[in-house]
Amino acid sequence: MNSLPVLMMSVVIYSLSLWVHLSDSNLSGNYKSVVHSDAQETGHWSGALDMTINQRMLHSRVFFESEGADGIALFEASGEIMDYTQGIYRYHSKLTVVHEAKIQSVALAKPYTNLLFNAQHDKVGALKMIYYDGESFIADLNPNNPNHSIFLFVKK
Repeated sequence: MNSLPVLMMSVVIYSLSLWVHLSDSNLSGNYKSVVHSDAQETGHWSGALDMTINQRMLHSRVFFESEGADGIALFEASGEIMDYTQGIYRYHSKLTVVHEAKIQSVALAKPYTNLLFNAQHDKVGALKMIYYDGESFIADLNPNNPNHSIFLFVKK
C-alpha cells in the first residue's frame, strides 16, 4: 500500500518534467525553411515551409511548386508533439490541401503527388533534432528512412 503514493508521485514528476522540457526548450515560435531540388528523375521543384510551434501544438503551411505541375500548391498541417526522447520529437499531424496545382507531367510531379497522397492520411512521424541554438534549428524530418530529409529552420 505504501508503494502506491510513491508510484503516483513518480508518474506526476515524470509527466511534469516532460511538459517542462517540451515547453522550456524554447522551440516555440515561428520558423521558415526553403528547399529546392533539381533531380533528373523528378525535375525541378521547390517548397517553402512556414511552421509555428506553440508548446506541444504545431501548425505549418507548405507552398510547393513543381516542374511537373502548373501553379503553386498550398498545404496546411496541424498536429501535436506527442513525446520527446533522446533528440527525437514524435508527432501526430494531419495534412490538408488548401490549393491544388494542375499536374502537367505525372513523371515530373512525383513529389507533388506524394504530398497529395499524404493529405489523405493522418501521419505519426518523427523529427530528429540535429542542432538548435534558440534562433534556428536543423532537423531530419525523416530520421527512420535512409533518404533523410535535412532542413534548416530559421526563426522569423
